[in-house]
Amino acid sequence: MKRGVRVPTMSRLVILWTTLFLLLSMLFLVRYHIVGQAIYGDGIYYWAYTRSLIIDHDLDLRNEGAHTYGPRTNNSFSPGPQGSDTTDLSKNKYYPLGPTLLWSPFFIVAHLLVLLAIATGAPVPTNGYADLYQITVGLINIGFVVVGLVLLNTLLRKYFSPFTSLTTSLLVLFTTNLFYYGSLDVLNSHPSSFLLATLFSYCFVVYREKMNTKQWLSLGILLGVMTIIRLQDSIFILMPLSLFLRQLNVSKRNKKFDSFVNFFAFLVGSFVGFLPQLIASAIIYKSFFLIPYTLGSDELNFLDNKLLHLFLDSQKGLFWYSPVFITGLIGLRLLKGKLAQVRLPFFSAILTSLFLVGAWSGWSQGESYGMRMFISLLPLLSFGIAEMVTLVSRYLSKPAIIIIGLLFVLQNLVLITAFHLFFHNPTYVGDELSQSGKLKTEILHHLQRLK
Repeated sequence: MKRGVRVPTMSRLVILWTTLFLLLSMLFLVRYHIVGQAIYGDGIYYWAYTRSLIIDHDLDLRNEGAHTYGPRTNNSFSPGPQGSDTTDLSKNKYYPLGPTLLWSPFFIVAHLLVLLAIATGAPVPTNGYADLYQITVGLINIGFVVVGLVLLNTLLRKYFSPFTSLTTSLLVLFTTNLFYYGSLDVLNSHPSSFLLATLFSYCFVVYREKMNTKQWLSLGILLGVMTIIRLQDSIFILMPLSLFLRQLNVSKRNKKFDSFVNFFAFLVGSFVGFLPQLIASAIIYKSFFLIPYTLGSDELNFLDNKLLHLFLDSQKGLFWYSPVFITGLIGLRLLKGKLAQVRLPFFSAILTSLFLVGAWSGWSQGESYGMRMFISLLPLLSFGIAEMVTLVSRYLSKPAIIIIGLLFVLQNLVLITAFHLFFHNPTYVGDELSQSGKLKTEILHHLQRLK
């Protein structure tokens, strides 16, 4: 071990990850206090599934679709439909069921806490929208992000130094929009997507050459669940597919049969993991094969691809909002040794995702901080980032690397502030969130006075 290099001990890492969870939770709770709720934007549609299953014991989402989200209506003791009640569910663009699978156990815990509070005489609504429900599930989503980072750090340490692995894990959080969706806008699909994408990457990288049929089946189930969290994460199938094709090329005849069996088990597992969405679609849309993302005006146009906009758009582009994304792409090309074998699988998934999102008419994702559809790619890019950190470490001291990293962190914080105050009116719903509007108005007025 080089002199002066301190390897984080297990106890220090536990303190670090606990502190990180508390920091993200504090930011979430402060924003919740200012805004008055955590459900907005796409989170409304994910929450609708969870609330309907746990509170109403059905998938009739009409009352959830008619609910007007706001601090007062969420905490009402009789929150019946506040808006227009859509009787034709097929006109509602509800997003995939996946996040509900991870949220439901903790939503049930929140509901039990509410019932316990009522038993002690506290006036708490049992409607599935109130503060206790939102805060409980919000904190769990933050936990998903932190557990994903712990798993990512553990994976990277198998191939890189402890310093490089930890630095890379922290860069993935603090210099990308994972920080925003892991602290401020947490009741969304991205925490779940990041956690499962990291788990999938861990299983693929560590066990790729020695998976038995049961492990291939389990990896398929994991991919199916990832897909019903975010449909675009189906592109992760390209990683085991590339492994399967390589095994066919190098294996003997008797081993090729085993490869076919294993990959078939993977496909069966993927179907099993995706099955809950098929059942939900059959109930809601009266069709097994109607996927929620296919509703609406969004469409794919491969001849009008916005690939350059994904990188250079002034309000969303990866070059401005997640420069480590570019760093990761360069670093993946430089991977050597055992990790050289993951370059093709990783690049196939990343480039396919870039191409598909660029071809989608909704590529900018509305009121989005940065290109949030690529958060699930961060575990793959982390290998490239770690390779670049390793390369730079040959020429710069560790304090110098930390200072450079902090500059990118500062850039991310400035952009998040600008996003809220100038670029967008992000994730605010209606006049109910007047506290947030007042705060924004006061800040802008103060800035005008300074000028």
